[in-house]
Amino acid sequence: MKRSRTFTVSSALAGCAFGVASIWGLSDSRPAAATSGPPLGPFPALLSPPERRLVQLAPTPTREPGPVAQAGPTNQPERTATPSVTPTSTPTPTPLPITPTTTPTNTPATSVTSTPTPTPTVAAARLINVSTRLRADVGDSVPIAGFVIRDGPKKVAIRVLGPSLSQFGVPGVLANPSLQLVRSSDAVTVATNDNWQEDSAGAVALTAANLALPNSFESGTVQTLPAGSYTAVVRGVKETAGNCLVEVYDLEFATAPRLINLSTRGPVGTGDNVMIAGLVVGSGQPRRFLIRALGPSLNGSGMPNALADPMIEIVSNGVMIGSNDNWQTAQASEITATGFAPQDSRESGIILTLRPGPYTAIVRGRNGTTGSAIVEVYELP
Repeated sequence: MKRSRTFTVSSALAGCAFGVASIWGLSDSRPAAATSGPPLGPFPALLSPPERRLVQLAPTPTREPGPVAQAGPTNQPERTATPSVTPTSTPTPTPLPITPTTTPTNTPATSVTSTPTPTPTVAAARLINVSTRLRADVGDSVPIAGFVIRDGPKKVAIRVLGPSLSQFGVPGVLANPSLQLVRSSDAVTVATNDNWQEDSAGAVALTAANLALPNSFESGTVQTLPAGSYTAVVRGVKETAGNCLVEVYDLEFATAPRLINLSTRGPVGTGDNVMIAGLVVGSGQPRRFLIRALGPSLNGSGMPNALADPMIEIVSNGVMIGSNDNWQTAQASEITATGFAPQDSRESGIILTLRPGPYTAIVRGRNGTTGSAIVEVYELP
């Protein structure tokens, strides 16, 4: 199988629009929210050392001298009385006034409250590439791929591969595919291409997007389109027929405008000629998608040889993750609530929640029947 690119369904052609994603490729794939640290606590208070009490010492008392004795008339000296010392009272020392020590009060620091950083919201995943591999016949059996752009404008690349498919083992490839891009609202042709390198501006744009085609006979174009539905019509040059792959790429998948619906109408054969649609879901939260396969209801829109009883299988990494034959047998109420319930009970539909990555939808007829069918992918809210 090939690289899956996301595809979108348009509402043209019996209520379908067509968009395409390569069934082989796969592409695509938040920063963690910043967290604030804990708030700072109050700083410790600084305390002053206690002051010392100063005491003034009393002065040492001084002795006063007594009266001097005078000599008498005799040779005998008179005894002089020893004067008594009158003690002087010791003055009481007066202490210096003590200045009370002021104890500083701890002033609590203002508590800093951290504002939590909001966790960024991760957007839901989206279609970024769609493709369908099918057989291109002539007349009413040419493949028609449709896609819907919401909230445009949107830059997209559209490619049609044929000759290069043989290296992947696809038999009976379309040797020289051509591409016509039509606006569904007024059926105006927006662009055409046969041999992608002959349009020099388109070749430069495709190469810059890493979407240069492997073979010079294959077709491609890069267009910036307003919101709306579009169809890409694939034909073989000179009415040739064969298997081909039609793809639609969202080149600005990080912007708001988006591919929301893809469908492809074409013949469903058996064996290697079953219809294979691929889609790539871009990064983001898992998203619900509705995938339908229509057949019997196409008779009412004038399409000849509609596939009477289509069946659908959804594959991821080689493992079947869902299948349906007759949409009312499972998820009937859920599908009806989307507003896109198939008109015929024999048609198929399934709702899956898909994570980012590539997926493949295989459409075949019950009991090996063949005919024209439409495969669609709708991005749901």
